[in-house]
Amino acid sequence: AIQGYPASDYGLAGPQPMGLTQSCVGDVSPTSVARYTNDFELVVRSSKELEDILEKRFGAPDARDQGLHDKITAARTPAGERLPDPLVRRMRYVVTVRNALVHERDVNALDDRAAFIRAYDAIITELSQLVPDSAKAGNDWACVVM
Repeated sequence: AIQGYPASDYGLAGPQPMGLTQSCVGDVSPTSVARYTNDFELVVRSSKELEDILEKRFGAPDARDQGLHDKITAARTPAGERLPDPLVRRMRYVVTVRNALVHERDVNALDDRAAFIRAYDAIITELSQLVPDSAKAGNDWACVVM
């Protein structure tokens, strides 16, 4: 289990911010990240999707030599502003958990799977709210991981 990375350190304890969906926790839709029963697959696929969204929609560099933390720092809204701090904290939580699960030998499962899914769902919801509707045409932003 992952020790030392509590969701509360990333502003994820307690109720989610208003307007955020938690529909992907509990009732699992075919496109929800919650459909992945393996923690490694859940975390890696979520991280890959987040990275793709940041590169394609928020101007993060697509260079292979840049990590996801660097891409979060570089990402900008369509108006050219930095992403909101609470959103950045949630994204950093997802990346930190991913790094622990992938790189730390003794970490083999999520401590709080539901918290990870809620954080990811909140990230996708918030990012989708920052992109103009015209730029989202044809894309399903709700809990999609291919």
